[in-house]
Amino acid sequence: APAGAPHMREVTVGGAPNKQYVHNGIKTSKYTWYTFIPKNLFEQMHKFGNVYFLILSAMMYLGEHTTLFIGTIASFSTFGTLCMMMSVTAAVALIDDRRRGKADQETNSQEATYVVIGQEGTAKKRWDEVKVGDVLYVQDGEEFSADLVPLVCSGDEGSCYVSTANLDGETNLKLKGAPDSSSKKFGDVQRIRSEEDLKRARTKILQKLKTYQAKIMAEAPRASIHDFQGSIGIDGASNGDSEALESKHLLLRGTVLRNTAFCVGVVVYTGAETRMVMNSRPAPLKLSNLEKITNATMLVVLVAQALLALVSDFSYMATQSSYMKAWYLSPPDLLLPDALGYWLTFFVLYSNMMPISLY
Repeated sequence: APAGAPHMREVTVGGAPNKQYVHNGIKTSKYTWYTFIPKNLFEQMHKFGNVYFLILSAMMYLGEHTTLFIGTIASFSTFGTLCMMMSVTAAVALIDDRRRGKADQETNSQEATYVVIGQEGTAKKRWDEVKVGDVLYVQDGEEFSADLVPLVCSGDEGSCYVSTANLDGETNLKLKGAPDSSSKKFGDVQRIRSEEDLKRARTKILQKLKTYQAKIMAEAPRASIHDFQGSIGIDGASNGDSEALESKHLLLRGTVLRNTAFCVGVVVYTGAETRMVMNSRPAPLKLSNLEKITNATMLVVLVAQALLALVSDFSYMATQSSYMKAWYLSPPDLLLPDALGYWLTFFVLYSNMMPISLY
């Protein structure tokens, strides 16, 4: 894609400062101290049983404290048990989320080695401090902290091998490599056989990077781990002289450098814009198969309960006149119409068909 095309980002090395993009830290935990209660309540209200018993508790309370209908069961007996059950579920969810938060902190606090452009040296920074445009130095066995375009690798003809097991579960190594124009700028990297060879090669690369300049045009972030489009121009090369970039020129966050002494690359995507994070899913609401079956069963019982209350309501209304004249009966004055008020009364009475202790 040509420079300046829509949805392309420009990343420079050794030139003007790069734009600020998303933070490189990751967050898989769901809750904060102020969102835990509303979020967890919202999640628990997805369970049919919780909704049913909450509504039933409200009906019991209205029956106790108003004359809408006749209340015969104390609301606290159901509501108290429901609160206890939901509190235990919330505590378990909080513990799981704290574990995810601890894992996030461990990942974000890992250190990456970056090249100090303009100086012949490297320094360390946390993964969550890595920014687009940083030039990272990655050694064999290290994990990439962001999505990089390699500038030079120590393998043959600027190649390197990476393990993508963390992304796709495949154990075979993938062949990647630096663009030819960038590799030629650094010259041939001698075969690394010892620590001395590694030191000499590293020193040579860092010397070249003092005057290295490149402009990378990268596509907008997307989730595909098998596709990548862009271009790289070395030392102010015009658009026509730029080299096209493809999937083999993108080193993904979460992959690990293997069988290659080192690789130097420039960060093009960070944080939520990396392929790995864009393919990850938020922590799901846990709903077991047993709970799904229970929800369906409870719906059947609820329909049966409503129908039984309706039959009882019709029977009461049909026979009410025959026994309400008894001197020892004093029917209450209900705010609701008798048909509806007594249906609610019978519905609450039959709530023991589905006891909360069983749920």
